[in-house]
Parts: sequence; structure tokens; C-alpha cells
Amino acid sequence: MRQQRTLLHSFLSMVFLIIVVALCPGLRAAITSTGDVNPSYTGLGPWSIESDWIIGNEGDGTVMILDGSDVTASGNTFLAYLVDVTGTLTVDGAGSTFTTEEPVIVGPGGKAC
Repeated sequence: MRQQRTLLHSFLSMVFLIIVVALCPGLRAAITSTGDVNPSYTGLGPWSIESDWIIGNEGDGTVMILDGSDVTASGNTFLAYLVDVTGTLTVDGAGSTFTTEEPVIVGPGGKAC
């Protein structure tokens, strides 16, 4: 009997968790950065960058702002800063935002996506 209660409790906990994640898109929000990104970040949003942001400086860099995540940059944003470098910034999903009041400088030396 006790084992059945434990199984039922585990099952109901999983169902509750699935419902919460399905109904609350902010819980799935994600910001990922790979490669040469300065400053770099991986985790749940929101993210506030208090300096210049370089995506792809000396090597290729990628940032993805997904599923309702928010990124705010207070400095310049550079994509593909140096020659032969690729910088990719993706903003995708309902409610996802990238906000800046400073210039976004695209491909001053490399290739931006």
C-alpha cells in the first residue's frame, strides 16, 4: 500500500511539473552563448549587459535568445568584429527580446548573421 502511494505521489508530481512547464513559457526561457562571446552567458533570462557586447571577436560566436528570454545591452553590440569571423545573434520565440539604445554594429570586419 505504501509503495502504491509513493508511485501515485511521484506520478502526480510529474504531471504537475509538465503542466506548469507547458503553461508557463517563461520557465523554458533560455539564453545561450557559444564560441567567442564577450561577455558570455548561459542560463535563464533576463540578462543585462552593462558594457560593450562582442559576438564573434577573434573567433566565431553565437548567441541565441529564445522562448521569452530578455537581453538588454547598455553599450555597443558588435557582430563579427574581426576579419574571417562569424557573429550570429538569434532572437526567436514569443516574447523574446533584445533591447539596446546604442548601435548594433554588424560585420565591421567579419560576417554577421
